[in-house]
Amino acid sequence: MSAELTPFQQKAEGALEALNQRANSGFVAEINEILARGAVRAADEVDGLPDAGSGDASQAVRGRRAPGIDLGVGDRADRCGVPGQTLSMAEVLAVLGYHGEEFIAVCCRPISDVFRAQVTTARQAGEVAGEVSERACVWFSPNATTGPVRQGGRRGDEGDVTRWAATPLDLDVETGGFADIAEAEAFIDALSTAIGTRPTVVIHSGHGLQPIWAVSDGRRDDEQAWEATYRLTRRFGRWAAEEAMNLYGAKLDTVSDLSRLVRVPGTMNWKDPQHPVPTSAVRDTGRPLTVKEIEDFLDRVSAVEIESDQPVFGEIVSDCEAWDFGTEDCAYVQAMVPAWGQESDRPTAGRHQWAMKRAVKLASAYRLGCITEDGLIAALEALEAYLTYWCLEVGDHRPLHYDEIGGAFRWAMSKVQTFTDERVRRELGDHRHPQRAEESCDSVASFDEAVNARLHRLRVEEAARQLFAREKTDPAAPFDAGLLADFQEQPLDQLWRIGDLLPADGSMLVVAQRKAGKTTLMLNLARCLLTGELFLGRFSCRKATGKVAILNYEVGGHQLATWARGVGVPEDGLVLANVRGRRNPLAHEEDRRTLAALLRDQGVETVIVDPFGQAFTGKNQNDAGEVDAWLKDLGIFARTEVGARDIILTAHAGWNGERTRGSSALEGWADSVVTLTFGSDQQSRYLRAIGRDVGVDEDLLSFDPGTRLMAMTGVGSRKQATRVSKAQDLIQPVCDAVRDKPGASATEVVNRVRGLRNDGAVTIAFQDNDVRKAIAAAVEQGLLRREELGPGKPIKHYLVDPVQPQSGADPAGRAS
Repeated sequence: MSAELTPFQQKAEGALEALNQRANSGFVAEINEILARGAVRAADEVDGLPDAGSGDASQAVRGRRAPGIDLGVGDRADRCGVPGQTLSMAEVLAVLGYHGEEFIAVCCRPISDVFRAQVTTARQAGEVAGEVSERACVWFSPNATTGPVRQGGRRGDEGDVTRWAATPLDLDVETGGFADIAEAEAFIDALSTAIGTRPTVVIHSGHGLQPIWAVSDGRRDDEQAWEATYRLTRRFGRWAAEEAMNLYGAKLDTVSDLSRLVRVPGTMNWKDPQHPVPTSAVRDTGRPLTVKEIEDFLDRVSAVEIESDQPVFGEIVSDCEAWDFGTEDCAYVQAMVPAWGQESDRPTAGRHQWAMKRAVKLASAYRLGCITEDGLIAALEALEAYLTYWCLEVGDHRPLHYDEIGGAFRWAMSKVQTFTDERVRRELGDHRHPQRAEESCDSVASFDEAVNARLHRLRVEEAARQLFAREKTDPAAPFDAGLLADFQEQPLDQLWRIGDLLPADGSMLVVAQRKAGKTTLMLNLARCLLTGELFLGRFSCRKATGKVAILNYEVGGHQLATWARGVGVPEDGLVLANVRGRRNPLAHEEDRRTLAALLRDQGVETVIVDPFGQAFTGKNQNDAGEVDAWLKDLGIFARTEVGARDIILTAHAGWNGERTRGSSALEGWADSVVTLTFGSDQQSRYLRAIGRDVGVDEDLLSFDPGTRLMAMTGVGSRKQATRVSKAQDLIQPVCDAVRDKPGASATEVVNRVRGLRNDGAVTIAFQDNDVRKAIAAAVEQGLLRREELGPGKPIKHYLVDPVQPQSGADPAGRAS
């Protein structure tokens, strides 16, 4: 069990560990595969925009009013039908079928000011946007909302939408999003193929694209029609987000809110205040969709409806914007979450309904301040794991729906907003917390007592933190100072312990997704340090003159020894200190002295600690001060008490698999950070590294199950592998195109494969360059042959066929 968590988080994950331990290996493999399909995601903000009603949106930026904002709708429908035409805001509204007196929201965020909203008519929307656009980001609602015209206050939420005019998406070009505009455009191509038409309008937001599919008959005049729309938008949003992740590894913003906003074209995007970018809108070729067509294509692509797609009705009693996380995870919640994986809590009805009820309990805990932010994240991850288990144990096996827990929790948040205080407390068993002095403030005297009590607690915590830090850092060696001339330059071959990866006398952090092979990677490293072989078949290693030690907190001792022998680690060079299930020697004074002496006597030169979470002796892994003090203490233990030169520390990645779980102090401490992560197939593994004079691009790792040896393949990153895979998938369509037209040039092949995609014969989303790569791959594999006719002439392509005549030969085979 990973312990890089708070005590509550350890309990939550411990319940899942217990489930895995009593399950057979086949189930473990299946659950690992299905776990990859679900990810707990919070609803992101639109392009940096705060949620409706939020007032905390001030930002110190500089701006200017962008010219060219149209000042009214007028009669522009006849001027908005040309694909590729740049549209003003008024023309966008005309394309979306607005008449002048419908209401929309126009929102802005001026420099050094708060987010502001107003509702105006479509006729006046362009003028209003122009008035507020100076030195501000500006958005509008593509779906019509309820009037009257008003400034300030609410901009209208989903319940106020009167006409479903558009289904927008927000495709950000950023880390974790799309790699570039071309990739976002290719994603639009892929969605358009499935939907059956291209977007009606595409807004260039400045940092990405916002495609909009218009809806022709979206008038929502009754409750039944509105509920149907609500459910359809949830299905559409979940399907689009899953496609973005599957095709490009890109995360979309929350896309299923009927009241969501998009950028006003002709304004400036000040998301990066130092580099403002203009926004624009372009007319695309798509026609408006009917509600029936949207429902049909969602059925066709198996975008199922789940129970939490239902809207929540009722008056809001407590707005979730006002809720605060607790300062600690209360005992009731700590006991509640692990129980969800026990047999006594087996779902007896629908499994998603089971998860929704547990999500309501977590939302109630959030409202009552019974859970911390970290605790809530851990509890949602545990709920996702438990639901995965029950989906295999109860009823027909099924994988989790994309973002299933995220959707259930967002529904639960809306639901708990409508609960009375008594109902919320009943959800959590009417439990009570011990009352502190500062919580009893019924009089002026008790208020003063509460202030003094709180002040005293803060002083005690601060004094304890400072004392803890001094205790941890005092044993460090004194500073080393002198003139530059006093420091001899090291020979080049002594600057690195592992060439281009770990500097000499350095510290390395290895961040890995759970079950990605972190421990096996460490054993590969230990072998290379002791033998001097190339690490991963690429990086030179300066052979250790002493031994390598692994402080093993995670794997059984016999299991680790078996793996080490399988890798071929020299048995007389590796010292194993197995701590799993035992007290932590770094937190026990006598054990620490004993272990340090043992490793020093063995002449240990490199210390590997696996992993950080269980080795950490502090209370809060997210506290930078605690983590920094612990890292300094680890350095004292390894370098001063043991006499080692190198420290290698492993850590589990957070839920997104890309960053370290815990404080950022971990990455700041390391000279190099090596990241090991899964590919989208959850089988392949990729490695990359950054650091001081370290920059290793992501590459696919090979793994030999027989020897447990790993190696860099040179294939490239996950995105490159996706492109290679895409080229392989396109080989057959390429060959079909050449079969239809022998002697076709590369351009002709590209056009023919495009035609196959338009006809629905090819369902792969691709760019022209992917087809050209597929042509080259087909030639390399001997499926096609190329015929060059000379400079300036196109290269012709033929299927490899021994009876096929050569170009330019007569029927008898004589050259012409």
